[in-house]
Amino acid sequence: MSIPKDRPVIWRDLEDLRQRFGLNNGTLAEIFGLPTARWNREIRENFDQPVKEVPVAILARIYDQHPDLLPIAAKPDMREVYDFLNSQRDGGGEPIQKRHFSILFGRNSSAGYSWLDQSKPTSAPIDRIIASIKKSPAPYKVLQEMAETEARARNVDPWKTGRWTEKRGSE
Repeated sequence: MSIPKDRPVIWRDLEDLRQRFGLNNGTLAEIFGLPTARWNREIRENFDQPVKEVPVAILARIYDQHPDLLPIAAKPDMREVYDFLNSQRDGGGEPIQKRHFSILFGRNSSAGYSWLDQSKPTSAPIDRIIASIKKSPAPYKVLQEMAETEARARNVDPWKTGRWTEKRGSE
């Protein structure tokens, strides 16, 4: 739902943008240049009141009408990310195993299933990885190489175990 043009921007509009873009309070406050504590207070105390800072209101209208201008990417649809990475693999072949999908991002194998069925959101670091690799001419290769490098450095094999840590009690 777009911000109505016949009234000033209210704090509810900013909260609606936060939800629409799948951002947490701290991230939205950051893109509007507000301290998180201030954001939380305004949402709690002035939800249906106009935003006093006109630049913040104008910025809200910009992001509302032009979401591609957000300085950070909105929450990614992990099904799209999965398809995108599969399309970027050298030589094609078998698609990325779902259990290995989240391993590429430094998470245990169970996370990939939760992301793909949309039962759990990704964290901010995962979102930043996605935004970063999309700028690469070879996103899958970069992601795979960095994950493999970190796995070797930690002396773990998450592709085999499904975990980025050793099981307790293992030698």
